[in-house]
Amino acid sequence: MITEFNSREAVPVEIAGFTLYCEKFTASASRSVSEKPTVSGENTVTESFPHAARLTFTGRIYSETDPLSFVMRINNCLHSDAVYSVVYRGLGFINCTIQEYSAEDCGEDFIRASVTVITSETFIPVPENMGGASIDG
Repeated sequence: MITEFNSREAVPVEIAGFTLYCEKFTASASRSVSEKPTVSGENTVTESFPHAARLTFTGRIYSETDPLSFVMRINNCLHSDAVYSVVYRGLGFINCTIQEYSAEDCGEDFIRASVTVITSETFIPVPENMGGASIDG
């Protein structure tokens, strides 16, 4: 059996007014539960609720004039109460808040960046042919 290696180009993702060419995407979420013992010695779940999902986009930010302007803009976004919508490969994420970012200037015409957003909303499918249309409700 032969394993075929495929590659794809970085996916442009709009976050807070800038474009990150995403090379890596990570999503994580969890649920909290409360358990209590029953009279018979078994456990039962008494409360359960989901935590906000964490979505991390890692890649490159290009700017021919001032690549470090991203750092100033994303830091201002982090300190604001603004929420954003993000679309990545057909999945829409709404009411996202920027939780953290990192940026690395390696002396090239781009910044290596990672942006983590959180949302308590469910994910929605977004048609590929939607173009630049907004997914905000």
